[in-house]
Amino acid sequence: MNPNPDRNRPNWDRYIGHNIACIAVDGNGDIIDFDFNHNPLFRSSAEHAESRLVRRLFSLTDVFDSWKTGPRLNNKPHASSLGDVTLYTSLESCAQCSGVMSLAGVKQVIYLQNDFTAYKIGNIMYNLATRTPLKEPDGKPKTDNKGNPISIPGAPVPIPAVKVGLEEFELLNQRNLDFTNRMMAGTEFFFKAADGSFDRDPSITSFLCTDDAFEIFEKGAGKLDGLALQAGNYPYQAGQVPTDANRVLTNEECLAEAIKFYQYADVEGYRGSPHKL
Repeated sequence: MNPNPDRNRPNWDRYIGHNIACIAVDGNGDIIDFDFNHNPLFRSSAEHAESRLVRRLFSLTDVFDSWKTGPRLNNKPHASSLGDVTLYTSLESCAQCSGVMSLAGVKQVIYLQNDFTAYKIGNIMYNLATRTPLKEPDGKPKTDNKGNPISIPGAPVPIPAVKVGLEEFELLNQRNLDFTNRMMAGTEFFFKAADGSFDRDPSITSFLCTDDAFEIFEKGAGKLDGLALQAGNYPYQAGQVPTDANRVLTNEECLAEAIKFYQYADVEGYRGSPHKL
C-alpha cells in the first residue's frame, strides 16, 4: 500500500501495470512465451510489451528454453527463428516496438485495438521497409501458387484483429473514443489522488484500466471455453509452406494450446508481474 498515491506512484494493491500484453507464436503454431507492459513497475516509459517480449525471446534462445520445452524448429531453438514468429498483442504497436520487431525480423503482428495516439506507425514502417526476395536452391525467384514473387518484408506485417474476425476490435476502439470524449468534457475523472486532485488524462492506458475495458476482455477470454471451430483439422499456416510439416498444429490443436497457455499465463503472469519459466 502506498500511503501517498499519485500518477507516478500508484496504490499497488489496485494497480501494478498497464493492461497491455502480447504473446509470441512460432512457425508451427506453438506458443513460445508472453510478456506485459511494465512501465509503472520499472518507473519507465519504454517497458512496452512487444519490445520486452522480443528481448525475452532472444534471451530464451541463449538458454535454449521456451514456455514449454519441446521439439526445435528446423533444428533450432524455438526463439531463434523470429522470421517465422507472429506476435499477438492487445494494442497496436508504437514506434519503439515496431522498430524493435523490425530489427528482430518478426514476421507479423496481430493487434486487438488501435492506438489513436500513434496511429498506423506499423503500417508506415511496413510500407517503407525494403523487401528481400526469396530464391529457390537453383537461384530462381521463389513464387507463390499464383506465380507472384515471394519476399521477406523488412518490418512485420501489421494485421488488425478485425481481419481475423474478432468483434472486440471495434468494441474496444469505440469505447476508447467514448472514454476520451468524457475525459475531455471534464465531467468525469479517471483517478482521484489522496490530495483530492483529479486525473482526467484521456490516454489509452487509462482507458485500459477501466471496468468498461475489463468487461470486453473478460467476455472475450470467456469465449475460449466454448469456441466452436469451423475447420478444426485445418493445419496452421504461418507462411506459404509449413515451417515443419510433421509438427504443424491443426486449428483444434492451436485452440487447445491457447486454452492451456491461458491457464498458465493467468497464474505465472498474475497482475502483470514478471514471470519465470
